[in-house]
Amino acid sequence: MINKIVYKNKVEALKKSFRILNVNANQILDRYQQECFENTNIPKKESFISLMKLDPSSELTAYLKTKTNLSHFKDKRTNIEYAIDLVLGWLSEDSIICHLKKGGIKCKLGGRDRYREFLSFREISTQPDITIEANKKMISLEIMNDWNDYWIKKNMIDLRDNKYNKLKQEKSLFLGFAPNSAKGIFLDFSHDLNFEERFNPAFDKKVFTLKNIKNKLKDINVCLADITDLSNGR
Repeated sequence: MINKIVYKNKVEALKKSFRILNVNANQILDRYQQECFENTNIPKKESFISLMKLDPSSELTAYLKTKTNLSHFKDKRTNIEYAIDLVLGWLSEDSIICHLKKGGIKCKLGGRDRYREFLSFREISTQPDITIEANKKMISLEIMNDWNDYWIKKNMIDLRDNKYNKLKQEKSLFLGFAPNSAKGIFLDFSHDLNFEERFNPAFDKKVFTLKNIKNKLKDINVCLADITDLSNGR
């Protein structure tokens, strides 16, 4: 089952992000033209498109049922909803990498997630999936999307599970992107960012929350420029 209203809005937000970043969605999808999911004949590009249309085939639905039964990560989402969220996140990462590369920044996908496979519980990591070159060294960059302007409405941002500790430990960078408002937030975890630990009943788990973020939200192009400046050592 798919909550069509919620996920249609998420897909439209992704499409809007492509326009904001001036990235061709077809070129992003074409990268997966010749790829199938591991040990299957299920093509990735067609699967991504069908999930964006909220109309996965019976074959894909059956496959996802075997791969996405991950209650800890799904929260209250169905298998298909969880899969759609993953695909939207992957395509968003691809588009941001494309945009950064156009600006001359050296960046790439890393970790197991770069293969764009639906991973098992043991394979899923809190490791940021993008690295960029800054000051002649590679720094991790975490990407998070707000598809429905939750951050603006609630004036806070949540990081689940051990994600916060991992970002802090590795002094990673963080880019949050809210396409509907064309806003973003850029954080450097080498600094003290005043996250607070709390229990989030919506997720039924512990989270780390950064409150009063409205003054930290900027035009997404300003955030991307901040990343460019950091990469160039300014």
